[in-house]
Amino acid sequence: MQSAVAKWDGTVLLQEVDVLLRGASLGVSAVALLLSFRIPDRRVRMLTWGLISAASAFVMRTNLFTWSNEVLLLLRVLSVAGVACFWMLARLLFDDSFKLKSWHNLVFVIALGPILITAVADDPKVAASLRWVLNLSATALTAYVLCIIADRRDDLIESRRKFRLLLLGGGSALVLSVLLMRGVGGWLETFVAESVAFLALKLTLLYHLMTLRNDLLSVPNARAAPTIPDPDGDRLIDAMVREKVYHRTGLTIADLAAHLAIPEYRLRETINRRLGYRNFNDFLNDWRLKEAQDRLSDPSLAAVPILTIALDLGYGSIGPFNRAFKARFDTTPSEFRQSALS
Repeated sequence: MQSAVAKWDGTVLLQEVDVLLRGASLGVSAVALLLSFRIPDRRVRMLTWGLISAASAFVMRTNLFTWSNEVLLLLRVLSVAGVACFWMLARLLFDDSFKLKSWHNLVFVIALGPILITAVADDPKVAASLRWVLNLSATALTAYVLCIIADRRDDLIESRRKFRLLLLGGGSALVLSVLLMRGVGGWLETFVAESVAFLALKLTLLYHLMTLRNDLLSVPNARAAPTIPDPDGDRLIDAMVREKVYHRTGLTIADLAAHLAIPEYRLRETINRRLGYRNFNDFLNDWRLKEAQDRLSDPSLAAVPILTIALDLGYGSIGPFNRAFKARFDTTPSEFRQSALS
């Protein structure tokens, strides 16, 4: 009779649920790891492996299993390294202007520093303070990544736009479960909530890997000539060439679609599939910067301030114009003007 009561005890039931969820999460990790070999980009493939390993290590950190101090430290290091992997992976997947450089590895150093110091700290108060620093920094970096993922307004790739929503949901569930349950729940309830959140995040990643399309990770197509033999393309080019609609400050793809009186999804497809752009801002900048080159090279406009030119072309201030010009031509507008007019 006592064994029957214990079987239905809430704590025992939660433990069983937690073990099942963690087992399912590790199973999803194994399948996702196998599917990740199909990712063509080596950097994205390696970061995906790192994220899967980190998520698995986090799932294995539970009071239901007994680990040695060395193994527990390794699991903690892998778990925290996953935050840095998540940041790099999100930038590579969703930020077309991002270029991975060697100094970006400092993110791993910053993320792992507190946990390594905690491992050798003799003072419990110092160790506790470092854990708070670690949790806050990891949470802040994860929140920043979720903001990057959530910004899908200018994304022209439909498969990537859908993946943003899925990944945002899984990542937000994880962050909320960790923050809320660690604040109000017991250790077992916390582990169960984290297990559910990680399972959701891994299922999201698994869905992405199973439906992976080349346009998500491929190099952008070469810019096509602005002549498209279709009504949507003709209207678009006419608005850009004759009306110079790109001069409008704060122009969005929704505004442009409304101006052209065509559905937004068709305009996205026209700019992406037929013109080879992955991001609406890149499309706008190509038109704006081409005209900027012409104006800065014109001797009759030598006395016109660069700020005036930037504002006329649709930029809200001089800063975004300078950054876009520098990124595209590897020189500043003033240096370009000086060289062109000399």
